[in-house]
Amino acid sequence: MNGRRAIGYGPYAVAGGIALIGALVTGVLDFVPGLGWFLRAVASILPLSDPNLSVSLFVGLPLLLALSLVLRATYVTTPANVVLALLAVPCLLVCLWALYSAVFTSPGVYFGGLFAIVMGTLLAIVVLVDGLLSRVGAFGSARRRTRFPD
Repeated sequence: MNGRRAIGYGPYAVAGGIALIGALVTGVLDFVPGLGWFLRAVASILPLSDPNLSVSLFVGLPLLLALSLVLRATYVTTPANVVLALLAVPCLLVCLWALYSAVFTSPGVYFGGLFAIVMGTLLAIVVLVDGLLSRVGAFGSARRRTRFPD
């Protein structure tokens, strides 16, 4: 896989991971038979009580998504990538604030991880919808090119 392809498709993989973690934490998919049981089994395996792992999951993944979107906009300057990078800037700032407050402030009530995962989940939904719309558009244009005239 070349670097340009990794830059182009990397945010979709990170956004999928954030969406899966958001579904795991909130229990949104518990109504699907078997899937709620599977997600709870995965959650029991992961040591989410470890503060380093929870900070890396709830702050690190949204930070990685925001950075990858900004990096993608610098290499592939389509209007959609630029808009996604502009949407990623508030998420980037919230994640950096959450990382700072997790590492350098005194212990107490910590809302940084919650804010970061909420911002990351919203950004992940936007990225996944963008990927879906761009793939549907590419599929539609490929179908138009392969049609034969009547």
